[in-house]
Amino acid sequence: MPKAPKAKVGQDKKAIHPNSRKAMVLARNISHDKRLMKSKKERVSKLNFFIERLQWFKNELENFEGAISLSEQTKLVIKYLERFQDELDQIKIINSIGKRKGVRHASREASIKMTIDMERAQFKGEGLEIPDLLNPDNVSVLKSWDGHIPCGVVN
Repeated sequence: MPKAPKAKVGQDKKAIHPNSRKAMVLARNISHDKRLMKSKKERVSKLNFFIERLQWFKNELENFEGAISLSEQTKLVIKYLERFQDELDQIKIINSIGKRKGVRHASREASIKMTIDMERAQFKGEGLEIPDLLNPDNVSVLKSWDGHIPCGVVN
């Protein structure tokens, strides 16, 4: 009968030398996991931006019946690009009132301006991705959309 293998006591608690092969494998696995998580977060954030955009267009479609003409769709896109203007005006008014030297709501203002710049660059460059509102079937699907995405899309 073969003997049972001896238990290795204390070997897993032993420190790994930083230049060893085992340390390189562990470092490679950790960096691989970080890259995967970063790309997953980027995909999810892009998807969330797109869902917010679809939700905005869905809310604006309540005023329309059926398909939308190209000129109306262009007006909707321009309205979408200017959706933060009221909030920026309010921040400007708040900052002008009073004798405070600091700027209030600076982070919100910076994030709005960054979003506006990014969307305008997309609009002028490769194009802003919006739903096809020229097709009446797409309009009806968007109007009946509940705001959720299928589970397989996020992974």
